[in-house]
Amino acid sequence: FFIASCGSNGGGNGVSAGTGAGGGTVAGVAASGSELIGYAFLKDSAGVTLGPQSIGPDGEFSFDVSGLTPPFYLRADGNAGGMAVKLHSFAAGPGTTHINPLTNIAFASAAGANNPGAVYANPSSYTVTQAGLDAATGNLRGMLMPLLVAYDCDINPFTGAYAANHTGLDGLLDVVSVELDTTAGTVTVLNRATGALIGSASVTDLANPTNTIFTVEAPST
Repeated sequence: FFIASCGSNGGGNGVSAGTGAGGGTVAGVAASGSELIGYAFLKDSAGVTLGPQSIGPDGEFSFDVSGLTPPFYLRADGNAGGMAVKLHSFAAGPGTTHINPLTNIAFASAAGANNPGAVYANPSSYTVTQAGLDAATGNLRGMLMPLLVAYDCDINPFTGAYAANHTGLDGLLDVVSVELDTTAGTVTVLNRATGALIGSASVTDLANPTNTIFTVEAPST
């Protein structure tokens, strides 16, 4: 799915669903449209934090969470396309979890918050469940469906097979920007080339967009 920017990290094998599962690790791809240069962090439910860990050249990261207390909260800090980027994600347990603009929005929506950074900073003040995350992800998927179908990338942004190779989700994120205003709590979907508004919604009410996306609005590569 995808919102603003997930990853043109160029080339790369990506991480497929199941990578890292069963070994006490949380692993995935951190990406944001253009190459994301920076660091990944993981915080467990007891407040233990791992990182900073350098994000790999293809966006890969992996944390050994043996002995830590799930669920886990993830953050990626860095620079992409000359702009500062801070993205968040959530993992109920070990396995594959990516960090990208879509996970950032679904995570905030599941917590009922405008700012996912506030949830990461104080997770005990918010309630994020897998059921709530699944619902938020489904609502975001519904909002973006015309774009996901057009680019054949209707995958789960947290766990789906993904590679930063300018196809599928990565290809969509090359041409579409999905942004979250953490003050107003507004999600906007923009055509990167023209800046035209494609769609919008409140992050806490993704099921009812304020501007509906139509297939005809899907930009071409």
